Amino acid sequence: QFQPLRMLALSQHNALALSFSSLVRPSMVRSMTAGSQKRPTDPVVTRTDRVAKSAIPEWSRAFTSKEDATDEKKAKGMDYKEPQAETVERFGFWLKLMGWNSEGSKGVRNARKLYVLSRDRARDEAFRKHFNLPPGFNTEFVLQALHVWMLFARMRRDGKSTKQLKQDIWEHLWEDKEKQLYELGVGVLWLNRRVRELQDAFYGMAVSMDLTLATSDAALFASVYRNVFMSEGRAVDAARMVAYVRKQLHALEEMDSEAFMTGQWDFVDPPQ
Repeated sequence: QFQPLRMLALSQHNALALSFSSLVRPSMVRSMTAGSQKRPTDPVVTRTDRVAKSAIPEWSRAFTSKEDATDEKKAKGMDYKEPQAETVERFGFWLKLMGWNSEGSKGVRNARKLYVLSRDRARDEAFRKHFNLPPGFNTEFVLQALHVWMLFARMRRDGKSTKQLKQDIWEHLWEDKEKQLYELGVGVLWLNRRVRELQDAFYGMAVSMDLTLATSDAALFASVYRNVFMSEGRAVDAARMVAYVRKQLHALEEMDSEAFMTGQWDFVDPPQ
């Protein structure tokens, strides 16, 4: 509890950085030595440029390597575990008293399930290899951003009723990415900036995908190739991804709203 006081004893710049940081939580401020770790060089790119280009920040590519695919090097992020059925049944009476069956509590659990669905698909090695994408944080992020965008696109059909659900998924996404970046060696005082840069990239991807969604496959292909494949790789793999996005969005549209929100489903298999 005295840790913030020690932070304020540092330079004025660091104190202000901590005071106005909305994403760096006290639980993550473990030691100031983490701030001295090696970090990728900052690209000289403005916020507008990042959104306009819909590009993942260059520094994130430093985390893309074969080493990142190993258990020792891979950042696992937040640990989301659902309580076992027998536990819920055993303590059902007390859970009910604490609001376990309330709409708000159900919404929180549904958001977590939907978020974990998107993260599990992004971390699916077979799925990544199907599109010949390299391993690492960079690929995991763009794939997860793509699937979260598809979830949000589906939620538009239900209007304002999904507003809180979207917000909860959004918070899970950046809380998870923040923890992953910390595990990959990004210093505490840099986390806020790094997460904002990833958010800019997400916004750029979402706007680009939204604009091309109702147009031709050629326009969607250009957006996917730029945002997911970083304008690299084979065109045939990007074409497969376009077919997958269309197939998945169609499956989500056909799904009943209640079934969709409970997260008791899985993403479709990619086309061959």
